[in-house]
Amino acid sequence: MIQKLVRSVPVVLLSLASAAATIGTFRWRDAIDDRDQAIASFESASTKIVELERLRAELDRDQVSTSGRRADALGEIADTFAASGLSAQSLASLVEQSDAPVADSELHRQTLRLTLSEITPATLGKFLVQLFQDRPHWIVTSLELTRSRQSSGNEYDVHVLMVRTYQQGEGGEQR
Repeated sequence: MIQKLVRSVPVVLLSLASAAATIGTFRWRDAIDDRDQAIASFESASTKIVELERLRAELDRDQVSTSGRRADALGEIADTFAASGLSAQSLASLVEQSDAPVADSELHRQTLRLTLSEITPATLGKFLVQLFQDRPHWIVTSLELTRSRQSSGNEYDVHVLMVRTYQQGEGGEQR
């Protein structure tokens, strides 16, 4: 009986070793699958990061005006105003509020205040759509609508604060 027991010990040990090897193999395959999924996720994220950086660079380029001079800004807005089909009577004023350098760079930030009188929200929308299409470097930072005392309908006085960043050229000339 002891002899039978001694003979069966190697078989039991071999069976246990085989089971352990099988479990180790499954774990190894799972680890390889996890590694492959992590590599695929990393490559996908890397591709998305590159695309986002490219889009961000394009957006930054669109939001920095590199043509025209500082004085041309008033003309740009006036041209956009006319292109949107607004009447000349609606333009109450267009005033430069500030023009200052941005940190230690060649960039300047210019702020304009546009005042429109007695226009409807739909008319304002036309102007803003035209501005965003024609002049993406102008960013509207503030929009205030007030009811005009003279208006009898859906007309408002509108104050629009716009900012653009432009690049200062050589010799102080803006471009």
